[in-house]
Amino acid sequence: MADINQYRTMKELYTSEHLTVYQAEDTSSGEITLIRQLNKLAFRDSWKDLYRFYGNKITNYKYLPSVKRIDELDDSTYAVLGGSEGNLLEKGQILTGSQIDQLLEAFIHLHQNNIVHGKISRFHIWIKESGGLTLYGAGERSVLYPETKLTFQDDINQLITLLRNHSKINNSYFEGIGFETIEDLQEWALSKLAFPKPGLVNKGVTANKVFGEPAKVQQTKDERKEPVPIPFQASPENSPKQNSLLKWLVPATVLLMIVMGSIWALGLNDSAVKKANGNTVKTPAAAKNTTTMSAQKAEAPKNGPSFDLSQFAELFPGWQLIKGESIKLAGTPYTLVAAAQKRDDLSGVVKIGILTEANGSMTKVWESSEYASFLAEPTDYIQSFLTITQSDQQKGLLVFDLPDNGSLGIASIYGLMIQPGGSAEQVWTGPGFGIKKQNDVITVMDIGVKNLSLSNGQFSLEEKSRSESAPADAQTFLFDIDASGAVIPVNDKEITVKVGDKLAFIPANNEAKRKFDQGEISIYTDVYTTGSLSLANAYLLDHGNYVEFDTPGEFHFVLEAVGGPELNVDHPFPTFTARVKK
Repeated sequence: MADINQYRTMKELYTSEHLTVYQAEDTSSGEITLIRQLNKLAFRDSWKDLYRFYGNKITNYKYLPSVKRIDELDDSTYAVLGGSEGNLLEKGQILTGSQIDQLLEAFIHLHQNNIVHGKISRFHIWIKESGGLTLYGAGERSVLYPETKLTFQDDINQLITLLRNHSKINNSYFEGIGFETIEDLQEWALSKLAFPKPGLVNKGVTANKVFGEPAKVQQTKDERKEPVPIPFQASPENSPKQNSLLKWLVPATVLLMIVMGSIWALGLNDSAVKKANGNTVKTPAAAKNTTTMSAQKAEAPKNGPSFDLSQFAELFPGWQLIKGESIKLAGTPYTLVAAAQKRDDLSGVVKIGILTEANGSMTKVWESSEYASFLAEPTDYIQSFLTITQSDQQKGLLVFDLPDNGSLGIASIYGLMIQPGGSAEQVWTGPGFGIKKQNDVITVMDIGVKNLSLSNGQFSLEEKSRSESAPADAQTFLFDIDASGAVIPVNDKEITVKVGDKLAFIPANNEAKRKFDQGEISIYTDVYTTGSLSLANAYLLDHGNYVEFDTPGEFHFVLEAVGGPELNVDHPFPTFTARVKK
């Protein structure tokens, strides 16, 4: 590794098609620098112009590097940028709230100066030993790929993907979101992290621009159909809890509790209709937080009792109603509710209650012990609240999830068996990425799947590994792992399918199956994204093993095994390609 003029190269950080990046020391001053060396002569002039412009406009902004020198050496052009002790953001590393704030502030400064970064990945994010952050590589994409018309929206889309993979924000919150500006994304992200930022207006919970109709920057998960992939990390019991932070969200008042309850009850009518068809409804956050309704008597579903919501405060004094469902057992209707109570800035508790109507008023017939939550807002304590009943209506099953703020989407999931008379007992608990209901089965999405149901009056659990979780009618790609640790196709690496078809990835032998089922093989795809395939912009499908195509086109899949060779971040070679026809 040759030195570059007075700069002693300490280590090569990475290399790509156009660039090699080094950490170096200025021997004249002892300062640490980062050197970005351009290896393509064709871009030399535009590259130098970029960094001259960058140096003049950015003026050493605190989360962006200063430009120390622009020069040429042999057949290469290089830019020397301010650096520090530290390292690049590692795969799977979680950014702190402060680091996320710094990253977004860097992008705000770039956009204010009309600079589009263009290529956001962990290879452009430097984590200092002091804990701070510096963003590199701004504007290079426009030089290296001049035919690509980059926009600020491209930066926002890529930032959302990066936050999904490198933040503590629960992955369920990323469903269908879209933002017009970095400032909007900043408000949303910091509110989800409960990270206090002086002077920042708290719009993250109630603003229509955040939780209303999302900008069509990418297909939402509802549009993609199942599965709903979320990156796999450690189990909740191994996830560090976020340190206590100052409270900066307005506490819920009793009036808000009643209003929220009325919204829920009115929403139950729609839930009952969907429920009859075997579907579930998740009320958008905008409906829960921005709609105001009178807390008068509201009708529950036709299969449940009428419910005077003003009675909730009497039945659960000091608690907030956040979820509810109605079921009928042995001819008696019951209303199942989740009540939440905030205990401190970043935690609280939930308990489940079972209500029924007696003498014209609601009566509480059972309530659970308290379940701990480590989220900032009570309305986020439970994401899904699903019920099924036996065909003879003698038993019911309630399944709900409590997301863990520190585990990238993993939730603690609980199953309660409901008996005639309204009592309940916990029959199952375990980690998972989410739950869904189809017909008389509730599926827990883990690396594989767990199907929860009722059979002959008993709770039933069916477990399927990741490699066995695809539907029987899915077409397949077989893969193996070669001597270098790379994932390779066994037979065809290209396939032609139709819209509506499912495509599954199946390991060809026991060793590949073991790695796949344990989450040691990741699947990146452009099925749910736009633009050219790159790991920075790809969708990560690292649990579950299949996709369902809803649009025609050519789509690519890159499979990477832990311990395998490093992939080309900008232009990874697809492991498989699917051509989807109408």
